[in-house]
Amino acid sequence: MKIASSDLSLTSSHAASQSMEVTQSLHVTTNQPDQVSISKAATDMAASESQQIPPELIVAKLLVERLTGMKIRTVSLSTVTHSPPPAATPSPGFSVEYSQSSTYSETEKSSFTATGSVTTSDGKQLQFDLAVHMARQYSVTSSQSIRIGDTAKKTDPLVINLEGSSPTLSAARFFFDLNSDGSPESIPFPTSGSGFLVLSDNGQVTSGSQLFGTKTGQGFQELSAYDSDRNGWIDENDPVYSRLKIWSKSASGADQITSLKDAGVGAISVNPVDTPFDIKNQANQLQGTVRQTGVYLTEDGKAGTVNQIDLSA
Repeated sequence: MKIASSDLSLTSSHAASQSMEVTQSLHVTTNQPDQVSISKAATDMAASESQQIPPELIVAKLLVERLTGMKIRTVSLSTVTHSPPPAATPSPGFSVEYSQSSTYSETEKSSFTATGSVTTSDGKQLQFDLAVHMARQYSVTSSQSIRIGDTAKKTDPLVINLEGSSPTLSAARFFFDLNSDGSPESIPFPTSGSGFLVLSDNGQVTSGSQLFGTKTGQGFQELSAYDSDRNGWIDENDPVYSRLKIWSKSASGADQITSLKDAGVGAISVNPVDTPFDIKNQANQLQGTVRQTGVYLTEDGKAGTVNQIDLSA
């Protein structure tokens, strides 16, 4: 090829970004009454290194300071005035829960375009248009957590979503013995067409042992024990199918129990994948954490989701 003349236009664009996001949370629980007001004497005492600190609090304080790089002040409760609270369910003893999550991300995009035309020495005219796009992204997350003392037990019931692909939890909380320890816990309920998957022969739910995940924290694993033909699905081939119900609450808080058959659920897969996601209310307060997600099939072949949700009990 011998080029006699040409018209060439080249363009390019490039964008790159790097980000580091660090989130930390610290929850301290004591068995002291909740309604307190700190006196000036207590505030002044916080600056004193000579104040007496319980040994378990010293350990927690040092650990959190080491992890966060921040200095923590402590206040002696001996100078705190209390307003007697109403009678309530006994709370856990002293506990500290600290968690930190760091996410580093990189993104880069580059584009190249070339348009033009050439005329060869023998009179041929050639036009061309070329576009090349390059993109990459990288993200890594690391997390760590420390729990000291009487931290709350976590349970992971299964929630089936009949009207959507993602679960939501109620703002209202209901008392239910989720851990089957004889003491009811205050928990939110699935809303918007979702409900707990339960095992019930009489259409009633009276104990957390009827839910999947409350015993071991592994809801799908507990459900898979009922897959009698080992085909990876809970379906009408399994005797447990007729015993499975969906438990939800009405707007007034009344129980609603629906069988899988009446809900149109034909089969539930017992093979999930990890899908960590925090469920928070409008005030950004944590209500629960999605741990795993699986699928179910309706009688007409449509797919829906089943979530294992971590609730604090």
